[in-house]
Amino acid sequence: MVLRAGISKVTYRVGDWQQLSPNCSSEFISAAAATEVVSRGFEGFSELRENPSVTCELVVRDLLHSTHLHPGMIDGAIISCANRVDDDLESSIYRTLNKLGLEAATVFQLGFNACSALPLSLGLAKRMVEAETHQNVLALTFGSAKLDGRRVGPNGTTVFSDGAAACLISCRTSFMEILYEKTLISTRLGGSSRGMPGYEVGAEAMKLLAVVCRNLIAWLEVNGKEITQVVCSNSNAASFYIVADLMNVDVDLVFSANLERFGHVYGADPLISLQSAYDTGKFCTGDIVVALGWSLHSVSGCVLRCTSSASESSVANIGPVLT
Repeated sequence: MVLRAGISKVTYRVGDWQQLSPNCSSEFISAAAATEVVSRGFEGFSELRENPSVTCELVVRDLLHSTHLHPGMIDGAIISCANRVDDDLESSIYRTLNKLGLEAATVFQLGFNACSALPLSLGLAKRMVEAETHQNVLALTFGSAKLDGRRVGPNGTTVFSDGAAACLISCRTSFMEILYEKTLISTRLGGSSRGMPGYEVGAEAMKLLAVVCRNLIAWLEVNGKEITQVVCSNSNAASFYIVADLMNVDVDLVFSANLERFGHVYGADPLISLQSAYDTGKFCTGDIVVALGWSLHSVSGCVLRCTSSASESSVANIGPVLT
C-alpha cells in the first residue's frame, strides 16, 4: 500500500488591521518609513499585542480542537519562525507545546529559511509520514515584529504583519495531498546580503525564485499536471505578477486577496492563502495548487492536489476526541 501524505487541517491567527498613512508612526515603524512604504502602495499591516508564544498556543489549540486529534498522537513537529529566535523564545515555544500535551515528538526547527519555510515544512513532513516513521506531523510557522523590533523589510520592499499558522500532515483524511517540494538556499546571499547593494540582492533573489519555479514547472509537465491556483508570499502587489510570469500562468490564478486583508504574515502567507482560497470554493477535487514562499536568500515551493473540495464533506476526525 502506497502512503500519501496530505494536509488535514489549517488554522491561523492574524492581528488587527492597522491602516498606514504618510508620516504616521507606529511601534516598530517610523514616520519616514511609513511615508516610503505608502508611496510604494502598502496600505497597512496586521498587529498582535500578545506574546508570539501565546499566538502559537492559540493556533495549535484550535488545530487540535478542529481535528479532534489527541495531542499525544502527534509524533512530529516542524517549527519555523522568520525572526531571530533566542533562548527565551525557544523555551517558551517548547513550554507551549508541552502545555498542550505534546510531550515527546521529533521536532525540527527551520531557522535559516525565514519566510520560505512553509513549503519546505510540507515536503519534510511528507517524507516523515510516507516513510512510516511518523503518523501525524504538526507544521507551525509564525512571525512578529516584536522579535526583531522592525516592521518594514529591507529596502522598504515589504511590511510585516504579526501572526501564525499551523497545519497537520498525515496519511489519513486530508483535503490537500502533498505531491512534490523543491527548496533552494543561496549561501552567498545568506552570508553577505546585508553588505550587498539592494538592487544586487534583489536580482540574485529573483534568479533563485526563477530556478525553483522552473523546477516546479518541469515536474508538473513530466507528471501531466496543470496549475489551478498559486498561493505565495504576500510580499507586495508586484510579487503576484512576478510569480505569474515565472510560473507561466495568468495573474488571476495567483491568490492575492489576503494582501489587503492581512498583509505579509511572514512565512504563514501560503498556508493562510491556501485555506482562504479553499474556503471560498476555488478548488475542486483533483485541482493542482502550487505554494511558494521566499526570503532574500531562500525559496521553497511545493505542489499540492485537492482531494476534497469545500462543497464536499469536510475534513473528518482523524483521532480520538479531545476530552
